[in-house]
Amino acid sequence: MATKISVADIISARNPTQRAKKRNQSAYERIATLPGYDKAWAEDFEVSPHLRDYVTELLEYSADSPVLVDVLQREFGKNKSPNYIYRAGGEVAGNRVYVHIYTEKVSKQMKYRCIDPKIQEHRAEIMDEIDKRVALLIDDETRYNSPETKMEYLFEMLDQMVKIGKNNDFGGVTQKIDPMKKENPKKIDRSKKMTVDKATYKLLRYEIYSEKIGSSLLEPLIRDSYIEDIHCAGRGPIHVSHKTFGTLETSLVIDGQEELDAFVLNLSEIVGKPASHRDPIIDAKMPDGSRLNLVFGEDVSTRGSNFTIRKFSDDPLSITQIIAWGTMSTLLAAYCWMILENKMSLWICGETASGKTTTLSAITMFIPDTYKIVSIEEVPEVHAPHKNWIREVVRETGNAASEEKEAV
Repeated sequence: MATKISVADIISARNPTQRAKKRNQSAYERIATLPGYDKAWAEDFEVSPHLRDYVTELLEYSADSPVLVDVLQREFGKNKSPNYIYRAGGEVAGNRVYVHIYTEKVSKQMKYRCIDPKIQEHRAEIMDEIDKRVALLIDDETRYNSPETKMEYLFEMLDQMVKIGKNNDFGGVTQKIDPMKKENPKKIDRSKKMTVDKATYKLLRYEIYSEKIGSSLLEPLIRDSYIEDIHCAGRGPIHVSHKTFGTLETSLVIDGQEELDAFVLNLSEIVGKPASHRDPIIDAKMPDGSRLNLVFGEDVSTRGSNFTIRKFSDDPLSITQIIAWGTMSTLLAAYCWMILENKMSLWICGETASGKTTTLSAITMFIPDTYKIVSIEEVPEVHAPHKNWIREVVRETGNAASEEKEAV
């Protein structure tokens, strides 16, 4: 079947910029027709340029329209070719993070892509300059009572480094150095503020929060309440265990061994237990309460550094949800109720990620609120609704397997 070509089409074909502009406009108009689009999503596209740019580019090269969802239903997991975009947690430093779960056309595998507000060009150079200016401005005597006060302090320093303008001017930070030329690059004057537009200023706030308070490139995964585990088995893509779609490969990739080692060391410093070749295995709690296990170097791991993060929900599942999901029957739940109400012993066991902690937290509601509860854990995971609850954790000092070095 022949296709009619207008003069305007010929002109557009000869002008790549105009052609791209036309494509962008067409794709942007398609956003309002996406399944699930409503007033809330309209606001998201308005205040989140990174989401708008991502979806616009996606629609340019794909005929399939992603579905915008507010809540992922368990039934969605039955879809073998998902194409969903949803929000990952609340706002982060004035920015919103999103997730796109889709199926690759070639491999037919489901993938997890983070849509977060990252600086796209010269990110390494800009963030390195930010670090240098923070080092000059920071007061060693300043103490933070909470992550919120630390965030406010960092944003105050950011306002001392930059000013809002129409265009970005980082004062020579992003200049390219030609190794063949002998002249020295332009010296950076750190007494002058860098100029950034409003959009870049928002990106810098997110980048600073992620690197200084959050979990660096893992921040979108940490904030996603649908993720149970985060896995990095070595160089390559990071994987997640998703509550709805199972194990997924993410868009986050760590290619180099040095880069991976540096990231693992940074993780260990975030939790206050620096890893080393002498102590390569670290078990600790992340700032958000997630459980971290990491291995540094190749001494005890043939694939080098690796880590696993087990996340825990702030709002534990209720016993009715446990029953609805088929973890236990109503008869077994009633039996557990009788056992706990009469102060009898109960043993919960199972393989990794089988739901032991989730089940234990759910059945604590069967313990009368007049009882006293004492829990002892290596990493705090269990949740109990009782006020009379003593929550103990072990203390690792040196060898935690013995009591010789003050370990408890």
